[in-house]
Amino acid sequence: MQSFANQAALAIENARLFEAVRLSLSEITAMRDLMANVFESIASGVITVDAVGHVTTLNAAAAQILGIVPRDNIGQLVGRLIPINSDVLNRAVRQVNELKTEQHVDLDTSLPNRGPVNLSLRFSPLRGEPSTTGTGVAIVLNDLTEARRHQAQRSVWVRYLPPALVDNIEVYERAQMGVVERPISVLSCDIRGFTSFSENLDPEKLMEIINIYLTISSDAIHESGGIIDKYMGDAVVGLFNTQINPQPDHAVLAVQSGLLMAREVQTQHSWMPSEHRLFFGIGIHTGTAIIGNVGSETRKEFTAIGDTVQMSKLLQENAGKGEVLISEQTYEQVAAYFNVEPRVPKKNNDRANFQVLYRVIGVKPGVTLPTNSVNNP
Repeated sequence: MQSFANQAALAIENARLFEAVRLSLSEITAMRDLMANVFESIASGVITVDAVGHVTTLNAAAAQILGIVPRDNIGQLVGRLIPINSDVLNRAVRQVNELKTEQHVDLDTSLPNRGPVNLSLRFSPLRGEPSTTGTGVAIVLNDLTEARRHQAQRSVWVRYLPPALVDNIEVYERAQMGVVERPISVLSCDIRGFTSFSENLDPEKLMEIINIYLTISSDAIHESGGIIDKYMGDAVVGLFNTQINPQPDHAVLAVQSGLLMAREVQTQHSWMPSEHRLFFGIGIHTGTAIIGNVGSETRKEFTAIGDTVQMSKLLQENAGKGEVLISEQTYEQVAAYFNVEPRVPKKNNDRANFQVLYRVIGVKPGVTLPTNSVNNP
């Protein structure tokens, strides 16, 4: 009976210990599954490597960023997963292992399954038993490709858009940047007598003065919601009602911009030395143009192409100092807002249908001009 009791006691103790181990194992398994779920749920890519650079774990985000299958790359050297200069990679891993400090690398590279990418890599030491060779490294990857693309696109738009539109991120996301044909108003302005004026000034002073006038013209275009198409020496071209600044009253806003430009030049002259006083000749035409990105694969510009652009330039060439001239097509859309006087063109480039133009005198008394608000595409 005593021997039986001893055996029973051992059996009971073993059963109790087994149950405790089973519960502990269950808790460990649950914790492991939880950590695995957390690891897979991390938005950033995470790769862990051993002390010599072999991949030990790889989460789904890292696999997606790199365009690889996780299970096929465990045990591979991390340099085969991330196309980075081996010296840079080995140095980062070695410094993390030896110095126990984080390292950061920004990488512009190309992945076989994705093409060009911009990656941010942060190397951190794995916690574990201390050793001379280190216990391994955790690498956190963040894909900055889309952010960099967006930043590059934004830097392009800053050259063209009024400040109010630059701050509206939806413009960049929703604008139709393909080539389209649509009615627009084009404002062309050029400094009268600039060639002879520039011959008597040193380059630095000349650039200082020209930038004053270019700033006036740019601000006036932006004030009315237009965008800058291009600068050509002392000339500026502004576009109204493109796909990135749609404006129902674009003709009125373009004329309003021209009058503001002429007025701001007069204000500038109130404190400027007389020998530095210059005037714009301004021409505005309304018509259909082809608008979009043009250029090569390495350099593109957003611009307008067509006779509408050429017509605004021809009107500008007819304009005297401080004059705002508009075409008959523009006049038809702004007649209710501005007083004008008809004129016969001094220069018509053999255009048989260009027999009249109009000099804008000013806003009609009691008229309320449209606002310069720009609708989102």
